[in-house]
Amino acid sequence: MDKDWDAVLKENIPLYIEAKDSFQYYLAIAATVKEICDTHSSVINNTNGYGPFGDLYFPFSLRILNDQVVVTNDFFSIDSLRKKDGIANGDIIKKIDNIPIEVWRAKYEKYVSASNLPSQNKMVALYLLKGYSQATNLSIERDGKIINLVGHRYSLNYLNSLEKKPDTPKNWELITKNIGYLNTQYLNPKSLRKAMKHLKKTEKLILDLRKVSPTLDYGSFLYYFSDNNKRYFRYFIADPNMPGHFIETEKEGVAPAKKLYPYYKGHLIVLIDEYKQSSGETLCLATKTLPKVTFIGGQTAGANGYTTVFYLPGGYAVRISGAGVYFPDGSQFQRIGIKPDIYVNITLKGITAGKDEILERAIAFARNGK
Repeated sequence: MDKDWDAVLKENIPLYIEAKDSFQYYLAIAATVKEICDTHSSVINNTNGYGPFGDLYFPFSLRILNDQVVVTNDFFSIDSLRKKDGIANGDIIKKIDNIPIEVWRAKYEKYVSASNLPSQNKMVALYLLKGYSQATNLSIERDGKIINLVGHRYSLNYLNSLEKKPDTPKNWELITKNIGYLNTQYLNPKSLRKAMKHLKKTEKLILDLRKVSPTLDYGSFLYYFSDNNKRYFRYFIADPNMPGHFIETEKEGVAPAKKLYPYYKGHLIVLIDEYKQSSGETLCLATKTLPKVTFIGGQTAGANGYTTVFYLPGGYAVRISGAGVYFPDGSQFQRIGIKPDIYVNITLKGITAGKDEILERAIAFARNGK
């Protein structure tokens, strides 16, 4: 937190008293939760069963880049729907519903709880996708010209139904004889084992952790990269016998030590960004303890540990981080996350051209060591 909690309560209690309806009550809760400065934190339920800022989404991602809001396919994009509306990656959003984008950003920044600035920008960009109306007036800038068009939003269930996993996902490739690439988005223990048969002899391995398959557990992953039983984070949980006191548990954050497979002994080059959060960051923490590792990309969310949910009057629930997570040396992890050894500044030119600038930088580093 950046503020004293007593000061936060003094500022926010009047919002609850003055709330005239359920939406204003929601805003009061969200404004309070924001002050926790925790990307895990959110208001996750309400009695009316609707999204307070809208239940429909544009079929693309947005990124806040150099104080501009830019269309991307960073995290999610249904290209057919985006192109149908005449919207292109690299377009700069100037207005939504005839309201300047700066006004929308200022509105959402008051209610987004975020561990650090990259996470705040990520979450605000997500909120900017939301709305109630399907057809929406958009004003965009492309090649220095302003274009007015109509964009369409859709239900999240519909968009998810259109996002299909490749029949045969490309999990790995040899960029050169000595440089491999491993994409963890669709990996499972079986496909990982197959990939490592081809990659284990490379001198450098680019490990893409920006999107990690939920079927890839830490144990099966780490067996390929270490045979040492080591602690990769320190974990503190609430003491039920003493409110406000946290105790360290020795059960969490220990890498498994099994020599099931010959482990990889080359140089790992790990790709990360602000979308890497929670359990995904746990995998990053474990990877960081390996002997030859370089992280490339952007700062991760800095939100890890199990979450705690508590309930408020009116049918609302709030989720917050419920445990303390620290680096093995005891230094702060939450709110900081993993900072890359080599930052990559995403560019408008790169987005427009459809480049993966983080991967390109990693390949260049693997080739020349700088």
